[in-house]
Amino acid sequence: MSAALGITTYNRPTFADKCFRSVRDAVRPLVSLVSVYNDGSDAKYRAEYRRAYGRLQDATIIDAQENHGVAFAKNRLLETMLEQTDADWLFLCEDDILVKSPEAITEYVRVAEETGIHHFSFAYHGEGNSAGPSISDGQVEYHFHSVGAWCMYSRESLEKVGLFDENFNNAWEHVEMEMRLIDAGFMPGSAAHRYPDVVGSSVWLKEIPNSIEKSSIRPRDDWESSILQGLRYWHDAKPETFSHLFGPGTHLENYANRILNY
Repeated sequence: MSAALGITTYNRPTFADKCFRSVRDAVRPLVSLVSVYNDGSDAKYRAEYRRAYGRLQDATIIDAQENHGVAFAKNRLLETMLEQTDADWLFLCEDDILVKSPEAITEYVRVAEETGIHHFSFAYHGEGNSAGPSISDGQVEYHFHSVGAWCMYSRESLEKVGLFDENFNNAWEHVEMEMRLIDAGFMPGSAAHRYPDVVGSSVWLKEIPNSIEKSSIRPRDDWESSILQGLRYWHDAKPETFSHLFGPGTHLENYANRILNY
């Protein structure tokens, strides 16, 4: 097994400190590289972040001068891991995740290698999947909502389909990439509203309490406009993958039409 881990953070040093501690204690020996991308956090947090970085003394730290959003930040982490390691499995973690067990790495990789699924995402962040999976086969469970707080990708799949589309700004980027992965055959058994996670993930990973309420994205003035602009861009530039989620007869057709005023 060869794996690397990238962590994004923005304006949440207290959350980041807890996340970094958990990574250090639970999985650091299992990954060849830990990289942190601080997406232009405000200067007032600088000292707190310096202390938090000390939890991962051998991590590669990228302190951006400006905030560019989720897709940009995660792409810089993926590029770092692809270029600086030979890892076959690349993990992305947001700063409000606590890693509780080595199985957050080892079981994700084992199940991926046994099933041929190249991408998993931790389902239990936020309330969307709180009711549990819609389908489970013993090792893999499928959920209605796609969540991007803890994700695993194979090197092979990223080299084939590419990274996140940076035209999305803090909305849709993770889901759109999944549609490309599904189309390319890297997520067998998956489909729109059927997103895979590994059975047991809710034991190995936890959401830091109040992470949604203290989101660094949702309270922003541009949150709703990012959703609209991202959906409009997706509709116009990528109709093939857009149709998977929002096309005629889909569960979200009326939602998209209402937002786009079609």
